[in-house]
Amino acid sequence: ARVLYVAGRDKMFPPFMDALGKVHPKTQAPVAALILQASWGTLLLIPGNFNKLVSFFGFASWTFYGVTILALLKLRRSRPEIPRAYGVHGYPVTPIIVIMVSFALALNALLESPVECTLAAVSTIPTTHQSIKSKQRARKFQQRLQPFT
Repeated sequence: ARVLYVAGRDKMFPPFMDALGKVHPKTQAPVAALILQASWGTLLLIPGNFNKLVSFFGFASWTFYGVTILALLKLRRSRPEIPRAYGVHGYPVTPIIVIMVSFALALNALLESPVECTLAAVSTIPTTHQSIKSKQRARKFQQRLQPFT
């Protein structure tokens, strides 16, 4: 629910989902985000097959792990001057192995449960689209402020 709350707070969702970014005045809990997450989890359990649920999340998780490590490689190559908060033992061999394993596991999940994996991929489209739009708005805002700084 924390991810939903922060994404709602940062306006990464469409306007009708603004409630996700609010907390309860008394408990300071992100109630709307908790309710949405609980509802989504319940809906995913309705078909009754836990293996399909694991395939759904396994595919998405391993895909994002691979993409994250791919971003690490790209960042280290394109911006070598940035100070690193941590080191990677065996760089670049270790990250490349992690990428290959993560995509192999994602591919295995896709071959085993194509419907669930397709749903996992499609379910990320609205959030990704809104995230890109919010970054574009932030860039435009920074460009407008440029003459004043």
